[in-house]
Amino acid sequence: MSYTLEEYGNIVLTVLNKYYLKLFRRYKDLVAKRTGTKVAAQWSNDEVVHQVLVDLFLESNTEDTSELLKREAVEELRLKKDKMFDGDDLIFDHRTLEGLGNLYNSLVCGFTLLF
Repeated sequence: MSYTLEEYGNIVLTVLNKYYLKLFRRYKDLVAKRTGTKVAAQWSNDEVVHQVLVDLFLESNTEDTSELLKREAVEELRLKKDKMFDGDDLIFDHRTLEGLGNLYNSLVCGFTLLF
């Protein structure tokens, strides 16, 4: 059975979409708490913060990285406003932090193999 280039492209896109959805679900499982969502999960849904984080992930120039880090801090302070963080808003569990690290490495390795 032979496939056309378009069919291969559709297969690859389907696999990538499933991979992304699986990673996103895992991320939400790691940062969600019983009574709501952690601050990190809420902020990751903000379009500006999301774009800054994507730019940081793709950036290789040190000067631009410094500027993006400043921009990320400004955007997160904008989201924080005058609210105080509660202990439940932050992630302290070492298993959760380890899971987030593994998730990040899985994402980096997966996209490194693609590109």
